Amino acid sequence: MLKNIKRDVFQKNFRNWEEFEAYAETAMRALFEKSHALREAVFQIIEAYQKVRRTVREIERAAGPGRALAALCQEAREDLEAIVPGNFLEAYSLDRLTHLPRYLDALQVRLERGKVDPGKDRKKVDQVRPFAEALLRLKEDFTAETPKETRLAVEEFRWMVEEFKLSLFAPEMKTAFPISPKRLAVKLKEIEGLE
Repeated sequence: MLKNIKRDVFQKNFRNWEEFEAYAETAMRALFEKSHALREAVFQIIEAYQKVRRTVREIERAAGPGRALAALCQEAREDLEAIVPGNFLEAYSLDRLTHLPRYLDALQVRLERGKVDPGKDRKKVDQVRPFAEALLRLKEDFTAETPKETRLAVEEFRWMVEEFKLSLFAPEMKTAFPISPKRLAVKLKEIEGLE
């Protein structure tokens, strides 16, 4: 958490003493506000993360050898680790961290509904699959020479895919922005044009 705060509050590029002085006056307040916001976000993330993990374990215990529910649980585990990787505090800004609980809540809703109707869950997964596979291909193609513009566009696409999942699996939850397969396809084409 400290690294995240230091990156957000203290990593500034000052070119003169006046800029430094002006920022120094606001830095303490920013430090307090961002620390509080980060703490709250992390608590929400951890709580939602643990809830999803408990639900996965409960479904696995109750399901037995059922392949559909085993696939649901495996995908949920993969999504969980993709949304909240071990280095999530280093990987994401505070702005991004505040969205993670929504994605985890949507994953929880997916699990609860998927255990009741795995067939319906599979149909929704089929709608996400082309975009998830495209995202995986894009990330696999990253090299040390991949331009920053392309990396940022792929990162934006990644969160668009998460919003699309949320819209499919938990439509009662509001997406952060309008999302559809058409918007995803347009963004994907835009990224492919950058390469």
